[in-house]
Amino acid sequence: MKKYVLAALLAASTLSMGIPGPAAGQQARYTTDPGREAATAGAIGGLLLLRQWVLDEPSVGPQSFDRTWVGSSFEESATRYSSEAWRAWTDRMLVGIWASALASAVLPASQGDGERWGRLVSLAEAGLLTLGTTEILKLAVGRHRPYTYNATLSDERIAYLVGADSADARASFPSGHASLAFAGATFSASMLTTTHDWPTYGDAAIWALTMGAATSVAIGRVRAGKHFPTDVIVGAALGTVLGLLAPACHEIGDGLCNLKYADSSPAPLDISLLSVPVR
Repeated sequence: MKKYVLAALLAASTLSMGIPGPAAGQQARYTTDPGREAATAGAIGGLLLLRQWVLDEPSVGPQSFDRTWVGSSFEESATRYSSEAWRAWTDRMLVGIWASALASAVLPASQGDGERWGRLVSLAEAGLLTLGTTEILKLAVGRHRPYTYNATLSDERIAYLVGADSADARASFPSGHASLAFAGATFSASMLTTTHDWPTYGDAAIWALTMGAATSVAIGRVRAGKHFPTDVIVGAALGTVLGLLAPACHEIGDGLCNLKYADSSPAPLDISLLSVPVR
């Protein structure tokens, strides 16, 4: 699922090359800066290259399953879950959240359409940075998933949960679904509330809906037996920070990076992203 999200982000970044900058007299809220985008693209490329070539995936064998739980009771509850319905729900919700995030980046803003390039670039950065950071942490920590402690699961069910990649059994911390869901949700809410003149209750409703959707993904990953509560809590925090940080660094004037509008070329970012081999 995460690979599909990555592919969608790369495609959105490439297709958005044709979106023009603001027309004369049109005020934009978000923009890009060539130097900052090059630095971000370098950071993303470094994360993906590290994931691809440097860190070894932890080996997993039969001894990695049906283990004795010795942790806290708070975490132990996750070892009793293995719901296929919840797993499917989290996959569908993640797709929906990122579809909403993409829509929030391309929908006409109150000021007009001209700032969409800056919004799309920040969306790609939020997703790629979240995905890259999550993958590096997974490999570095190598925590067993909750289902490896569940002695009630059949061998067939274990084989299904592991899938073709046996190393997935040690990719519990942090939750990639939770980090990506919260990154997409916070990005959507941020975009929709800053580029449109909603009433106050409208802003509150948007934040409640998007964060509620992301929370359902986090809960679903625990109920699916894929993650411990701390996995989704850390993933949610990571995604929230990056989902807010990326657009803030593209905001003109009083934004985090204090940018001024520049009609920058998207080519450096797109070339850097597309040149990174990802498996």
